[in-house]
Amino acid sequence: MPTLFRPHGSSRIDVQGRKIIRHMEGPWNLEFVHMAHNDLQTLANFDYSTPWVTMLIVQKSALCSPDALRQIASHLQLDFNRQRLGTAWVYPPGTEGAAIMQKMLTPLYKESGPVAFFSCIDEADSWLNTLLAQLTGLH
Repeated sequence: MPTLFRPHGSSRIDVQGRKIIRHMEGPWNLEFVHMAHNDLQTLANFDYSTPWVTMLIVQKSALCSPDALRQIASHLQLDFNRQRLGTAWVYPPGTEGAAIMQKMLTPLYKESGPVAFFSCIDEADSWLNTLLAQLTGLH
């Protein structure tokens, strides 16, 4: 996808069993959303055909452009997300735009599985572990 802009934002992915943890720093633009999505889809040795969960830990700013938000909505509808049991967004205290982005993101997940928002990583992790245990028997 050729664009006029470089990706704005950064991310790093960690995997813990059936849990994908994405450390993200915003604000981000459409080009970053494409790049981050590609990184997720090409994650080595991860089987998206079995149940999984994800946590997005957002640092500095949660804000993204309207076109980036539309692209996130589009990505949520893709086949590789069919086995995603839930998504936890973590906005630590002081994260710019956390309240508005929670309001903007919540409806995007209406048809793509449970979503919850947290200010603490441990609470998000506990919620995701509960989903995995309840729905799959995995830990």
